[in-house]
Amino acid sequence: MAETARYRGRGVVGMALGPALVVLAAFNCGGSPGPDPVIQALVDQVNQANISATVQDLSDPMALPEFTTRHTKSPTFPMVTDYLKQRCEGLGLTTSLHTWTRMSITASNVVCEISGATNPENIYIIGAHYDSTTDPAPSPPDYEPAPGATDNASGVAGALEMARIFLTANPGATLRFLFFAGEEQNLLGSKEYVEKLDADGELNNVELMLDIDEIGRINDLDPDNEVCNNPPAQTGPGMLGVCLESSSAHASVLDAFQSAGQLYTSLFFRRNLSPFGSDHISFLNEGVPALLTIEAYDGNNPVADTVNDVFAELDPELTAEIIKMNSAALARLVGVDP
Repeated sequence: MAETARYRGRGVVGMALGPALVVLAAFNCGGSPGPDPVIQALVDQVNQANISATVQDLSDPMALPEFTTRHTKSPTFPMVTDYLKQRCEGLGLTTSLHTWTRMSITASNVVCEISGATNPENIYIIGAHYDSTTDPAPSPPDYEPAPGATDNASGVAGALEMARIFLTANPGATLRFLFFAGEEQNLLGSKEYVEKLDADGELNNVELMLDIDEIGRINDLDPDNEVCNNPPAQTGPGMLGVCLESSSAHASVLDAFQSAGQLYTSLFFRRNLSPFGSDHISFLNEGVPALLTIEAYDGNNPVADTVNDVFAELDPELTAEIIKMNSAALARLVGVDP
């Protein structure tokens, strides 16, 4: 989650309706059919241990000692980029780097793609930022430590797991998995990528952007520190909650994901229709339907953007449940034929 982010003040984000459309009417929260066996089989492939292992790689120096920080300005950040590139290539995904320079920062977004079987021109973006930081920001020249286990190794690990299970699912539309750099520096990587999509004539082909950010921790309820404030709060030991966030213009997108979550997971749901602070904003500002999936009560996460955001803070079950919801919703939208 970006440094300027949640519950420490925000700017007003202007929303505009764009040409990209997502057909969601069949997936309202009120009358969904029972689980689809094909989608259930896909969801059942989500492997909690895989997700945890990736989070450890990215945030635990006992796993990979060179990853004591993932700050975009750190000298070791290109090694993290290469790690993700190799992970995608190892899965068999079409993989490339989108390298950009902005505000004296040069970094790369990692782009990994599964081409659609029936409608490859329709693009669904699954995004997660892979940089980390602390508040106050870590000092140069090393910018360490900044382990970023929940923010956002959890989202990166979840997106990689989704890529793994969709690779053999024969999705109808193109799935483009994007790992953004520079999110903690005011969403630089996603802003640059949206500009690239526009320049390449692909922006109108993006049907949906799913942003996965900070999905790893069960937080205590603080009613005075809440933006995800609808429906009424739920809390309790072991309760697994997710916040779904988009603009009011795209509330039907949230309906689709909540409907899938109710069918295929044990999550409870919160909503926020005043979005800010993560890479979905870069897409919403250009009229692309987009949503953020994030742990419930994320504003009350005491370790985010601190040196204490380590693997021990992760709740692997919560992370896996949110990825199951995302996978089920995406499968319903694009169609799968494994």
